[in-house]
This record gives sequence, structure tokens and C-alpha cells, in this order.
Amino acid sequence: MNKQEFLNELQSRIRILEEAEQQDILAEYAQHIDLRTAGGLSEEEAIRDFGNPEELAAEILEAYHVDPARVETPPSQPLAGVSSGLKRTAGRCRRCLGRIGGGLRSLASRIAAWWGSLGQRLRGLRRSPAPRPAADTADAEKAPSPVSRFRRIRIGAALGLRGLGRLIKALVRLAWNLLLLLIALPFVVTAVLAILSIGVLAVLLIQGYPLVGPLLCCLGLALCCIALVGLGTTLIWKRRNAAPSYEVPQSPSAPMTSQSLAPAETHSEEVSIHA
Repeated sequence: MNKQEFLNELQSRIRILEEAEQQDILAEYAQHIDLRTAGGLSEEEAIRDFGNPEELAAEILEAYHVDPARVETPPSQPLAGVSSGLKRTAGRCRRCLGRIGGGLRSLASRIAAWWGSLGQRLRGLRRSPAPRPAADTADAEKAPSPVSRFRRIRIGAALGLRGLGRLIKALVRLAWNLLLLLIALPFVVTAVLAILSIGVLAVLLIQGYPLVGPLLCCLGLALCCIALVGLGTTLIWKRRNAAPSYEVPQSPSAPMTSQSLAPAETHSEEVSIHA
């Protein structure tokens, strides 16, 4: 133990004293150590002559009429081990976060590159196709044009967005109906209990008990709860089903058939008259 470590430990054990008294005691022991080291002793030997720092601090506190038990012991070495363990854990977490960040950056760069290539392809599809020779005209008619492919992509995207909108609307409708159900559940339970109470009170009233007032209260409560539940049913978000209209297409030959029958009938009438 060197001079500075001895003074630090001694100060930690007499820290209950006032600051000025601590500085005086530390300056005095530092002066004694300096005098002994000037006489040819090392710091360890000079400090060893003072004895155990704990006993020395106890003697100093007794001289100042202070109970040594009131002084808390300085933090032990296991706390230093815990701090070093925390530092190592923090370093490992930092390295793991660095790796995760690197992976996310590489993934973002790949997504950006893929998005750029997709944009270039879409821009290429929007451009008009270059003229082809006459020999490839039949193949070009069979193969789908870039414009038609781009139109298909756009239609597919529109259908996907429409389906997503329907899904979101269905989820919102389900959440709204569930909320109404949860709100209506206490009123339903209250109405059932009120109806049961009405039955019990009616039986007691028939037996001669004066329970007309509670019976009317239960009846009003039941009617109120039933009315609120009925009002809540009007707030249910129902799915609208559009009634499909079935129209029978009329073929252009139908009126022609009816028109052709009319001259035939008139011709048969004329033959019968002449006969």
C-alpha cells in the first residue's frame, strides 16, 4: 500500500468528521510519511508502522468522541467486479448492435437497388416499343406488348389496393360491432337480473308483502336497459349486399321473329277469305 492509497482509505473511514478536521488529520499523517521516507524508509515501511488503517481510524474517531460503528464500511471489491462485468456486457451489446445495424444497412441498400431497377423497368415499359421488321410482325402480334403488361400491372395493383381497403373496412366494422357488444353486455345482464327480481317481487307481493315500490323500480330498470340495448342495435355496422340485377339479354333475332310472324298470319287470313 502506497501513500495515496493509505490516505484515501483513512479518509474513507473518518469521513464522518468535518471536512477541515479530515484535511488536518490527512496532512499530519502525510507529513509523518514524508519525514520517514526522507529518513531512508520506503512508503510501505512507513505506513506499516501506523498499523491497520481500520484500527487507526477507530482510535482517531474515539479521540473525537465519535462511535466507529456509525461509519459505513467502504465499498468492497465485488462491486468492482460487478462494474467490470457490466462494462463487458455493455461492450458485447454494443458489438451486437453494430452487427445488427450493419445488416440493416446492407438490407436497406439491397432494397434501394431493387427499387431502382424496378423503376427503370417501369420507365422502360412506359416508353413506346421500337419498330420491328416485317418478319417479326406475326410474333409481335402473338406476344403481349409492354404497354399491355404495364396495364396489367397497374390493374393488379389497383385490385390489390381495393382488396386491402375492403379488408381494413371489414376489420373496422368488426371492431365497432365488438365494442357495441361489450357496451351492451352490462345492460343485458342488468335487464335479466331486473326481470328475475320482478318475478321474485311479484311472488312476494301476491303473498301480502308491501313491495310495490321496488317492483316498479325493477320494472323501470328492465325497460330502460331493454330500450338502451334496442338503441344500440341500430348502431350496428351491417354489411351492405348489393342486390344483383339479372337482365336477360334480348337477341337481335327475337324482334325479327315476331315481325316475320305477322306477315305469315295475314297471308293465312287472306287464303281463308279467298277460300
